[in-house]
Amino acid sequence: MSDDIEAELSKLLEFLYVAPVGLINFDITGAIKMANPKITQIFNPFCPMGQVSNIFDILNEQAPDPVYKIVSFEESFGTIL
Repeated sequence: MSDDIEAELSKLLEFLYVAPVGLINFDITGAIKMANPKITQIFNPFCPMGQVSNIFDILNEQAPDPVYKIVSFEESFGTIL
């Protein structure tokens, strides 16, 4: 990896770490690829074991409708943010 890319990645990771909002990246199965510390704080009341590995497992008990909407969301509409 070039030094420029490493520097940009380092800046991005620093931003994610200090962001005042929860940021999470997950795949279509709900497996969490990346999450900042704030998301752990947000989901902590819903995860008594403290392990956050699948967004659908967390949302399913609290709000099943968003899980259905995410899974059935058509790619032609764009990206879910």
